[in-house]
Amino acid sequence: EIRFTHDSISPVFSCGRRIHDTYDELSRGFKSVHDIPRMKVTFMNGEWYTYTGNRRLWVFQKLQREGVLFDIVVDTTDRSVPLSKFTTQNGGTAVRVRSAGGRGVASTPKFSPPHRQSFRGMAEPRNVACPVCGIVRFKSGVGAVMHVESGSCPGCPGANNARRQIFNFVRGHRETQSLLTPMLMDLPGGTIDAA
Repeated sequence: EIRFTHDSISPVFSCGRRIHDTYDELSRGFKSVHDIPRMKVTFMNGEWYTYTGNRRLWVFQKLQREGVLFDIVVDTTDRSVPLSKFTTQNGGTAVRVRSAGGRGVASTPKFSPPHRQSFRGMAEPRNVACPVCGIVRFKSGVGAVMHVESGSCPGCPGANNARRQIFNFVRGHRETQSLLTPMLMDLPGGTIDAA
């Protein structure tokens, strides 16, 4: 069981992404747990605590409560959490999400790491492959396309490059050419430089 080290967490990751959006993307299969940086945990006072990743733990335990996530991969450290950052008032069994509109409380997480905990899977199978890089980890074709469009696909890195490659693919196949309209291409005049 991994425990929180903080009493409360921000509703936003340091990159600016909302924790609720990350939860939604993971639960719908648009993102994989493997897209999220690993949490680092430490063993203190006979319990496993987050060394980094209190917001990630909140997302993961919410997915676990809903039967979407069972195990995660974590890294461990021998370093102790500085007392100035160890603000939990309940032994780390719950955390409050700070927000202007309400106060969410998380229940006890159920992840139990030895040194590295393995990720076993999701309730729905993730058996759809990316058509570009071949990674099999998506619940649907929509998730695979979003992976390519985001620019995170190793076979088509960069969002602009990915968009250009998708456009060239659609334009180059007779059965998909009807999908190209100025509105869908989101460009002035409905054209794109294929260079």
